[in-house]
Amino acid sequence: MYIFDAKTLKFNYVNHCALLNLGYSSEEIKELTPVDIKPNYALDDFKKLVAPLINHQENKIVFFTIHQRKNQSTYPVEVHLQLVEERGIQEFLAIILDITDRKKAEIDMLNALEEKKKILESIGDAFFAMDKNYKVTYWNQTAEKLLHVKKDNILNKNLWDVFPDAINLPSYHNYKKVMETGEAITFEDYYGKWFEVNAYPAEDGISVFFRDIDYKKEAELEILKANERFQKVAQATADAIWDWDIANDQFYRTDGFEALFGYEVKKNFKEAEFWQDSFYLEDIPKVKGSLKKALADTTQEYWQAEYRVHHQTEGIKTVIDKGIIIRDESGKAIRMVGAMTDITERIKQEQAVKELNIKLQKHIKELELSNEQLEQFAFINSHDLQEPLRMITSFMNQLQRKYGGVLDEKAHQYIHFATDGARRMKQIILDLLEYSRAGNAMEDQIEIDLNELFAQYKILRRKVIQEKDVQFINHGLPKIMGPIAALTQTLHSLLDNAVKYTKQNEPPLIEISAQEESDHYIIQIKDHGIGIDAKFFDKIFIIFQRLHDKEQFDGTGLGLAVAKKHVDSWGGKIWVESTLGKGSSFYFTIKK
Repeated sequence: MYIFDAKTLKFNYVNHCALLNLGYSSEEIKELTPVDIKPNYALDDFKKLVAPLINHQENKIVFFTIHQRKNQSTYPVEVHLQLVEERGIQEFLAIILDITDRKKAEIDMLNALEEKKKILESIGDAFFAMDKNYKVTYWNQTAEKLLHVKKDNILNKNLWDVFPDAINLPSYHNYKKVMETGEAITFEDYYGKWFEVNAYPAEDGISVFFRDIDYKKEAELEILKANERFQKVAQATADAIWDWDIANDQFYRTDGFEALFGYEVKKNFKEAEFWQDSFYLEDIPKVKGSLKKALADTTQEYWQAEYRVHHQTEGIKTVIDKGIIIRDESGKAIRMVGAMTDITERIKQEQAVKELNIKLQKHIKELELSNEQLEQFAFINSHDLQEPLRMITSFMNQLQRKYGGVLDEKAHQYIHFATDGARRMKQIILDLLEYSRAGNAMEDQIEIDLNELFAQYKILRRKVIQEKDVQFINHGLPKIMGPIAALTQTLHSLLDNAVKYTKQNEPPLIEISAQEESDHYIIQIKDHGIGIDAKFFDKIFIIFQRLHDKEQFDGTGLGLAVAKKHVDSWGGKIWVESTLGKGSSFYFTIKK
């Protein structure tokens, strides 16, 4: 307690406790004024402070300040100051409370509140607090972000005034329940997005933590959709689908196993039970070993095995089992999903195909032998058939040389008919031999430049080309892989045909070109000759089918037939497009 003069402000009395706290003696303190122990106040400031008491505007003032001890240390105080008058003398009576402990407690509390605030602002969850009247007393930054309401716009306001559209949501009823029961509750609610909410009772209301779980809901929805797809696929496919949770030792199988085994199977079970079904006993060790090896190899993602199972009524079936291995970050297998397919019919078909291939190979060998024998027969017969022709020709020539002078014109004509008929018969025999050989020889596939083949043709046929003044246009030909002899004979036959069937008194013009397709070439030989009636397009490729008399155009009618046989042998097509009187275009295809 201090008492000091209202005019001089000098202390008249300071009690013992105050003297001990200040460190002054009673004599020393009387030389001082309150301003001397208040470092925060100058004299004028202090006079302004006490003016309401002097002017009788206030009976008492309370203020907080700092007092300075003799040793210059300070301590906080709460001052209750009054103006008293006794025997005409005015004095100030000051009751001084040392509030050091209170200030320390306040600081500690502020620090604690600040620490709590830092924690609430740093956590990943959104947080807010409400009193019992739903007035918001705290609202952290995460709550601002998730609910798009700034702290300044909601503090000290009723939650439902700010969010009136949420009154019908679970949050409203659950917060009310926490208020009434004093029990914590956890729930999910949707307000623009899905939230997981944890509400806890507090002395003056409730505290609420909530987090965005949209990603979780999306994941759950995807899992639900995936499970639905899995079920639909399982229903739609004939395969037996299985899912092995390795980490938890759980197997799941679909209805497809009932069709595979012929009876109703257990759907959920442990691994040990899996092999107790209708698996072929002799195959189980091999399958188990293969599976164990695949699971142990951390780089392996797929597993496959072919083995046998027992069907209750249909006997032994062969299946192919395929699985995908799912691993954790360390590479350990934690799950497998797979499907078992019945390939019994496929195995039977493959076996049937193998047997058929064996028979076909046998027939091919027989055909090759038969063709070889036929070719030998044709060669021998052609030789034998040519011998009488050579004799006829020889004797006719002898007759003409020896008796030509005595024979009349009619006799010479008969000799000509006989020798010419023998010559044509010989050509027919040679052409038949050539036709029998066409398309039979299995030539090696070599790279062929068709431009070179075309150039060789012009050299071989240069005499007839010069006689007829034939003009050629080469639009560019490719290099291909094919049989050189067959391709040469085909090209020559078609070019010979174009050179032969030309218009009289008009120099022949022949064009050759190639059109490239995705997997083959189309070779075109175009002439501007006499053309062909459309009704004969198929006939011209048949052996001995001639459209003109030998007096008009010589030949046996085998050239186009030989070309077709060659084209057929390499799997190509040959055809003609023509307009009578304007010319023809022959086409054939050959693979690249």
